[in-house]
Amino acid sequence: MDRHQEHLARIKELLKKNPQGMSVTEISREIGKSMHSVGRYLGVLRASGQVEMRNYGMAKVFSLAQRVPLASLISCASEMIMVLDRDLRIVQINDPFLALFKKEKEECVGKNLDYLHVPNDPVQELIQELATEAKRALVSSDYRCEFHLRDAEGERFFHGKFIPIVFDTGEQGLTAVLIDVTAHMLADRALRLSEERYRAVVEGQSEYICRFLPDGTHVFVNEAYCRSFGRAREELIGRKFRPVMPDEDRKRLADHVASLSAERPFGSIEHRVYAPDGSIRWQLWNDQAIVDDTGHIVEYQSVGRDITAQKQMEEALRRSEEKYRELVERANSVILKMDRQGTITFFNEYAERFFGYREEEVLGKNVIGTIVPATESSGRDLAVLLDRICTDPTPYQDNENENITRDGRHVWMRWTNRAIEDADGRPVGVLSVGIDITEHRLIDEQLKASERRFRELAEMLPQPVFEADTALRITYGNQQAFSLFGYTPEDVPPDYTLMQFVAPQDREQASTNLARIVSEGMRSCEEYTALRRDGTTFPVIERSSPIYQNGIIVGIRGVVTDLSERKQVEEALRRERDFSSAVLDTIDALVVVLDREGRIVRFNRGCERLTRYTEEEVRGKPFWDIFLSPEDVPKVTAMFRSLVDGNAPQYGKNIWITKDGEQRWIAWSNTVLRGANELVEYVIATGIDITGQKQMEETLRHQGYPTARIP
Repeated sequence: MDRHQEHLARIKELLKKNPQGMSVTEISREIGKSMHSVGRYLGVLRASGQVEMRNYGMAKVFSLAQRVPLASLISCASEMIMVLDRDLRIVQINDPFLALFKKEKEECVGKNLDYLHVPNDPVQELIQELATEAKRALVSSDYRCEFHLRDAEGERFFHGKFIPIVFDTGEQGLTAVLIDVTAHMLADRALRLSEERYRAVVEGQSEYICRFLPDGTHVFVNEAYCRSFGRAREELIGRKFRPVMPDEDRKRLADHVASLSAERPFGSIEHRVYAPDGSIRWQLWNDQAIVDDTGHIVEYQSVGRDITAQKQMEEALRRSEEKYRELVERANSVILKMDRQGTITFFNEYAERFFGYREEEVLGKNVIGTIVPATESSGRDLAVLLDRICTDPTPYQDNENENITRDGRHVWMRWTNRAIEDADGRPVGVLSVGIDITEHRLIDEQLKASERRFRELAEMLPQPVFEADTALRITYGNQQAFSLFGYTPEDVPPDYTLMQFVAPQDREQASTNLARIVSEGMRSCEEYTALRRDGTTFPVIERSSPIYQNGIIVGIRGVVTDLSERKQVEEALRRERDFSSAVLDTIDALVVVLDREGRIVRFNRGCERLTRYTEEEVRGKPFWDIFLSPEDVPKVTAMFRSLVDGNAPQYGKNIWITKDGEQRWIAWSNTVLRGANELVEYVIATGIDITGQKQMEETLRHQGYPTARIP
């Protein structure tokens, strides 16, 4: 033991022998040291907590401190306590700290906090934080901080405190104290969260919420309340505020608030207020008087909402109901209500006029025997029908039946029936709206009769007749139609369309033409190749037109003509025509066919070779405009007119001018073709070019030889 420790030990021994205490002077005299040295030693002992000092006037008296052993003190504490020297080596550590570290005491004491390792990573991070904060605490008199730990055991919070200490040796150290404040922190967090949720709920409400004192001073308002009245929260809290409203509403509101008491703390009221923009708004308020233990009202809580839209809807509904009643009374339809037994409970004005009964005459009476006969003219039991309608009107929402007026007239009505239900959805009656269809029914019967006559007539026609809907599905065909195509009515399925009766090569064109009839309302007359059931084809001409119903095209009606015989005749005529054309084009003679006006209808190859004109160039033109000189036209046209009239000779000659200007003499033999009325329709002129003979005759005449005249 060095001399420093010896002096400290001698001072403690002296104080032990003198428990009443000793002054610095007395201690200095006993140990033979200066008062300065003794004061320094006492400072060390006092700093380490081994000596206490008391003041008696100007004198300072020192005595031994009454201390509990540090190890016992630490072990008894519930807080986590750890004593560290200046180098952060663990000197003492209690069980709560060891439990946190999951270490034995021998594994911790003497270890530097920076190098203490534990298996739990989050706790290891906590130890590093402790070491960091301890280093900061060594230079501070009283250091506090907070720690947060989250591991497998959950989330924990600690309040940390580092207390500077001095060991017996005079060396400085730290006492680290961790207090588990998890319960407090979680409770505080839950409380804040609850408050935030409550405030969020209150502030997020569309309802207006406020609390106010009996004198009207507001102590709480939510954001919706502020928006409603166009005020900031600061303008309302702690102040008396009363919304601007009509005087009559203000009086009712005052009476309402005054009616609240300890015995009747709850109440509701609807009233009007003036909004910030000057408009009138309706509000509904649910109010509660809050009383103290003595039964006195200390505060009011009010929750309100804007019901302007609801009020407007109620007003609109009221006006709608008025209009509905006015409409019902003035409607040009019979409107009546009856209960589930068929008893009339409502009868509108039109029903009175139509059936000839006043409302009071039929109310309370059954419809059977008043406006409905027990049995229909057809024999149907209307009493049974009415019972079914009253039991469940759904299958009879649209129904037609015979009715009877007061004067005995039988009329037909089309009824729309709907169930009347009570608030719980139970059927309690039937609402019936009826219109008079007597005339329509008569027209319908006449239409059906007309259709019967049409079908009878169609069956008598020798030509096939058909009808189809807008999708071209066949809806009717007469017997001739089925026979022509090789079917019976039973052979044609409901989905058969007209396209099934057209040969594949013509279906596209037929589909286009028929679609135009449906879409444009046009009439059609087209030739197609038809297809029989056995697969054979034949030519037809089909004439179709749209079927109208109430101005709307609902289908197609058509007639089919078999062209097989006509086509055969046309083919024979074509072959004969081709033969005649071949003959005309083969002979060398000129052959030209003219109509009554002298227009060229036919011009054979001989004419083309002579005149250098093609048939296409001259067809349809008067022959004198092309082949005659102007001076010859009057004479030739006069002869042609006489020929058409049957007065001109059959033979003649004239000069034709060819395309290249050459003049050719032609001798003509004319034949006429007459029509059914014996009038000349065509002139067939057959000519021979006599230009060479004319030239030879002229040469002989100039030479003095007698010549024979060419006719």
